[in-house]
Amino acid sequence: MRYRPSFRQAVVVMALVLVTLGATSVVAGAGSAAASADTEAKQIGQVDIEISNEQVTVGDIHVSGSGLPTVDIQERTYTVHNASMTTDGFTVSLNGQDYEVGSVSIVVEDVSVTLENVQVDSE
Repeated sequence: MRYRPSFRQAVVVMALVLVTLGATSVVAGAGSAAASADTEAKQIGQVDIEISNEQVTVGDIHVSGSGLPTVDIQERTYTVHNASMTTDGFTVSLNGQDYEVGSVSIVVEDVSVTLENVQVDSE
């Protein structure tokens, strides 16, 4: 039986990824320069996300890529008591279509994320 996370769990994971990207100063997009000449970017307005009192488990994941450290996590739990992040916007390209997202505000309160059998390594 395949585990399928709920929408709320997926949002928690995405929020944590965005917080991590923001903390490591990775730029998610290059604004209007990311739009191709053939395709206009679709505009998505302001997004406000609040996540509270959740428990998420992420398991059986293997991620590899150049420059990544080697990490093997059998089981580890992280708890975010209170965190927030705001960005002015970013661009995402999905299946050849660019999406420009306006300002994004994420607030996380009392969320636990458990990692089980997670492996990260360099290619």
